[in-house]
Amino acid sequence: MENKKEVWKDVIGYEGRYQVSNLGNVKSLNRTIKYVVGDKKRTKISKSKNLIRIYVNGYCRVRLYSVGSIKPKLIYIHRLVASAFLYNLENKPQVNHKNMVRDDNRVENLEWCTSSENNKHSYDNSNRSRPIGEKSNGGKLKEVDVLKIRSIISEKSMTIKEMALLFNVDRMTISHIKHRKSWTHI
Repeated sequence: MENKKEVWKDVIGYEGRYQVSNLGNVKSLNRTIKYVVGDKKRTKISKSKNLIRIYVNGYCRVRLYSVGSIKPKLIYIHRLVASAFLYNLENKPQVNHKNMVRDDNRVENLEWCTSSENNKHSYDNSNRSRPIGEKSNGGKLKEVDVLKIRSIISEKSMTIKEMALLFNVDRMTISHIKHRKSWTHI
């Protein structure tokens, strides 16, 4: 791996308190903290330091404190890096690890994506097979329904609209079955 210069930027929403780097590191910044113990006001200097990473399902998170907050917010490092270094012109909601390594939070390994793109990338780059037909999530039809639809289509006894109502799906679903754009495995 090449030696790349580490570039630091403020964490959005925590400017002046925390920074994130293009290499996936997060640090707190030097700052003066004012607090009260009993009836005495105190001040201490907090030195810059790298934050402790918390691993959850292979992903790295850090605890960030807002101004005046005593409860931290746990935030995924890959989201901090992407927010600071990657433009999200299409306003995509998720961040994908291109190399499938969940704790590799270097900016060149990250990209904004949709949920669908993230799932497709996962299946395309793993040894899992994509669920199809009845096994796919959210499918209303069973194989017997699809076979019945194809039979009705060949008989030309119902319109697409009538079949959609009968099987409680939209017309596009019937059209895709008719033109073999879906349920191609049967």
